[in-house]
Amino acid sequence: GKIIGRGGEMIRKLQSESQAKIQVDHSGAGMDANHRQVTITGTNESVLKAEEMIMFLSANPAVDAMQALHMLIRDKTQGG
Repeated sequence: GKIIGRGGEMIRKLQSESQAKIQVDHSGAGMDANHRQVTITGTNESVLKAEEMIMFLSANPAVDAMQALHMLIRDKTQGG
């Protein structure tokens, strides 16, 4: 839920910011109900950027996803 966002808003933002294609497996095959397989494709740089953003969102479940993404982007653009 947090990576996809309401109406796909978050995944579109993640793809736009990273320039990578992000796909979430909705079948849940072989996983528990709280986890989904995420496939990221693109250049090495775009894949790494998308992975970092997704890991950041996953590691901070109490923070609003859009707010967390803006914090990460701001940190990166300020040389963090």
